[in-house]
Amino acid sequence: GDESRFSALASTPFVLAWESLVRLNLRHNSLESIPQWIGTLKKLVVLNVSENNLTSIPTSLFSSGSNIERVYLSKNKLKSLPDFKSSHPEQKILPCNLTYLNLEDNKLHSLPDGFDKATPKLKQLLLRGNEFETVPNQLKELKHIEKLSLAENWIDVDSKIPSWLPKIIFSCIGCE
Repeated sequence: GDESRFSALASTPFVLAWESLVRLNLRHNSLESIPQWIGTLKKLVVLNVSENNLTSIPTSLFSSGSNIERVYLSKNKLKSLPDFKSSHPEQKILPCNLTYLNLEDNKLHSLPDGFDKATPKLKQLLLRGNEFETVPNQLKELKHIEKLSLAENWIDVDSKIPSWLPKIIFSCIGCE
């Protein structure tokens, strides 16, 4: 049945043949956690774990040698992201080459301290459909951000839009 669809994903030998993998799509597989071995795939550039049952991201998922540029985590059950300040220096919660991060349709209400420093190359951040009540201050220091979507959150568009937001090329707070 669906429960055993990817039971082999937990075994490390299964992954050894995937050393050259560039894109990994585990979308819609009822995963409750991200397999730790994904962090060992050094050539991986795109990771899609959308539409699963993820409630957290392991702090040791990505090594400092990770090449992942695009991560899709939409339509999960994430309530928060790990605290970036408590991670070990050699282990990264998010890959430092990250340029695209899709966190749409989760239950996030804030971004952790250090998010901006952990994602220095981020260009696109999609946070639509979460539970943000304000625009996160951590976004202010994202130097390369070009697209930000905060639509369908709980943000009062009349009073809580920070003055620094227009520096972002495309931002969407209340748009559809």
